[in-house]
Amino acid sequence: MASWQSKFVKMSFRWQRFRGQGQLGADIEAERERFGRQLARLKPPEEVAFSETKAGDRPALWVVPPDIRREGVVLFLHGGAYLIGSIQGYRALAAAIAMSAGMRALILDYRLAPEHPFPAAVEDAQAAYQWLLAEGHKPQQIVVAGDSAGGGLTL
Repeated sequence: MASWQSKFVKMSFRWQRFRGQGQLGADIEAERERFGRQLARLKPPEEVAFSETKAGDRPALWVVPPDIRREGVVLFLHGGAYLIGSIQGYRALAAAIAMSAGMRALILDYRLAPEHPFPAAVEDAQAAYQWLLAEGHKPQQIVVAGDSAGGGLTL
């Protein structure tokens, strides 16, 4: 069953489409800002800690739940059609995943199109995975997860 947050975001997207605002046009920065404002309405739990880092040469955000029960890390790749979305916008979803998994999560700020065309996002996701390995995480301790476009990057 979908959460109220999921229903809210879905309804917001439909309303924007109805008003003619849901189309990505020439002003991609305005679309990114609008999408970020929508996602900012979803607040992560207060007990989850966040800290900025770099995964290779890309910005990333550690998501640390209060009760870590497992070794390892969730490498979380945000959604947004490879055009929009950010590590800040997906804090709430990544926090929920980290809490459910009982392990830390790392949200990667992969490069977005159209400024960085394919395969930039794929290369960034691969580099983040390699960075986690270099940091001492074993392959069997890394869970790769994503939402929408980020789900495509998991493959």
